[in-house]
Amino acid sequence: IIFFAWCVQVESVKISTNGAILEGEYLGCYNERPSARALPTLLEDSSHMTPLRCRELALRNGSRFYATRPPSQCYAGGTAPTFYGKVEGG
Repeated sequence: IIFFAWCVQVESVKISTNGAILEGEYLGCYNERPSARALPTLLEDSSHMTPLRCRELALRNGSRFYATRPPSQCYAGGTAPTFYGKVEGG
């Protein structure tokens, strides 16, 4: 069996005490597999994907955590990823 892991850059949405949306907070790079994503919901697959665009999509979706997977995918979820763990140094 060959195990392929991908690393997605995960951030969380930071909200101030008055409810204003702040910049995303980088949480690190997390392992995943195609059958078990670090964050479960694919929000968009676009050649114009950026972390800022992904954060906006996550907010509209009501998700606190979001991840960009190069070159074009944006994933989101309600909880921080833990399935395959964080990549050391990532």
